[in-house]
Amino acid sequence: MNLNIVVSLPIIAFSLLTFVAGLLGYEMKFTKFRASLVKTESVFDWIGIQAMFLSAVVYAGSLASTAGITLVEGLTWLRPGNVMAPLLGYVFGIPGCVGVAAGNLLADSFSGYYSVASVGGFLGNFILAYIPYRVLSDPPLTQVNAVLRYFLFVAAGSTLMCAYVIVGLFDLVLSAGITYPIPVVGGVPPPVQVLGEDALWGSLFTIIATNDFAMSLVAGPLIVASFRYFSEKGLFWKDRLGLFETERGRQRFLTSLFLIVVLSFVSYNLSIVFNVYGKIGRSEDYLGNLVGVLFFVAGVLGVVSVSTNSVKNRILSILIGSGSVDARALEVYLASRRDVLKTDVLDDEAGERLGTLVFSKTLQPNFGRLLRRVRVQTFIDDYVKHVMLYMMNSVCSVEEGPDSKSRIISIEECVICRGVSSDSPTCGLIAGFSRGLTKSFGEMKGEALAVSAVEVNCKACGDAACKVQLGWE
Repeated sequence: MNLNIVVSLPIIAFSLLTFVAGLLGYEMKFTKFRASLVKTESVFDWIGIQAMFLSAVVYAGSLASTAGITLVEGLTWLRPGNVMAPLLGYVFGIPGCVGVAAGNLLADSFSGYYSVASVGGFLGNFILAYIPYRVLSDPPLTQVNAVLRYFLFVAAGSTLMCAYVIVGLFDLVLSAGITYPIPVVGGVPPPVQVLGEDALWGSLFTIIATNDFAMSLVAGPLIVASFRYFSEKGLFWKDRLGLFETERGRQRFLTSLFLIVVLSFVSYNLSIVFNVYGKIGRSEDYLGNLVGVLFFVAGVLGVVSVSTNSVKNRILSILIGSGSVDARALEVYLASRRDVLKTDVLDDEAGERLGTLVFSKTLQPNFGRLLRRVRVQTFIDDYVKHVMLYMMNSVCSVEEGPDSKSRIISIEECVICRGVSSDSPTCGLIAGFSRGLTKSFGEMKGEALAVSAVEVNCKACGDAACKVQLGWE
């Protein structure tokens, strides 16, 4: 047993322990040179399961679409797709780390590396995403010491750990004589690549370490640049804790992971049957890499879809299921809207009071942590719109107003002025309601927003839809 194997064994054991602990909801804590397993808050909600699937697809696609670029033949290359590992791990937490590991397994299944030794790639890429998840602060890389910690633990530490896990397990597999390929249903499996000690710990180890080091340096700025989007859309793992139901979440998560492993085997079989195994994700076959591009695009579109629907669905489920006075107050008000219009109640002021009530009783208690990260325009686009959709029982859309600090909220089938004819706009309630929500949002963030809301179109006046122009300073 050579020295490299001796060094790799504790790293492999640590990676395996960390992976199993993460799946069971635990993480390693180090205090005064003592290690212990600590129970963590659950992240195995439905969004986490989707995040794992999408991370796997995005990572597999990024690896396959950005084939290795050879720098020095037989010594080192760059595989730009690895830049996604720290990002996905940090943003999505354990689901993202597991997704990265599964994504590497998927990439192996059609790029020519699928074998028993793929377990090393699975664990190695898990740790490549896990270290940034544990090390990076919230928000990320905002101070000098955070940058230094990232360089030490992520750029240097996680890349060396990844290289030792992958090459160490590969060496152990070869030493044990496990050189037979994984069987193929309906085809002949290709032979497993066998490497000598020099090739393993010389060329392969150097390639993995140098590539992951370089890609981790690129990943740092990428994380900083994309963090606002992910956090505002409710995808950052810390902001989802306690927000979504997690009943039987771990069981579903493990089932989903099993399905991805099965999918990798199916992909391995199909790629051999269709004679594309070992061609996709290789620098000499860029046409074949278009399949990887499609994987990557599909994964990115999936992330965008989840980010635009997760918070919306949760807002609606909280409002619909709350049964509280604040969530139902508007329904009672709307049920008597004609009487309200007859008595000439100040709809604008009543709407503002109602918007303030809904924010304080429903949005702030449930979405407070997340909302503190959100900009005003995002709050209106992703929150006000969906609250209005439920409260007004109509299709609601938001578009940019005359300037960057304004939005036009359109309600297609307004229940307030339905059946009403008027020479002037009659839906002041909507304007007041949107203003109350936005002002309360600003107050929660400690910002004294000057909010204006005016109904510029009304169906009661013959317009196609009721529209409110909402502005803030």
